[in-house]
Amino acid sequence: MEYVCLYGGIALLLFGLIGMLLSYLKKRKFAVLAKAEIVDIHEDVDMTNNGKKVTNYVPVVSFTANEEEIRDMLNIRSGRKKKFKVGNKIDIYYNPQNPKQYIAAVTRNALVVPVASLVLGIAGVVAFFIIR
Repeated sequence: MEYVCLYGGIALLLFGLIGMLLSYLKKRKFAVLAKAEIVDIHEDVDMTNNGKKVTNYVPVVSFTANEEEIRDMLNIRSGRKKKFKVGNKIDIYYNPQNPKQYIAAVTRNALVVPVASLVLGIAGVVAFFIIR
């Protein structure tokens, strides 16, 4: 049982570190920070397998990069229309070589799993030494 804590803890530590490293590298690739404005909300309607209608809302943003205006839908969706408001500004990172490659700077959610893995990994390793 104690080795499950140790090996599980080490695995979670590695998973968390790799996740944080990948997040950092992705953000570094998209190195230029810009302010984007939500200019529209796209309504995406799908049908589930049991015939129910599901509506997701996708913000359409506009920002200027290298003196070119980029207007595109973000790769973020929500079932609540009120989550996004036309006129709100959000931070985005874009690739200076290709400004059409960008990511929203809402990295809080992207780091939840790696940070939780690190915490659980540390707890597992500590538990191993306490049980022993």
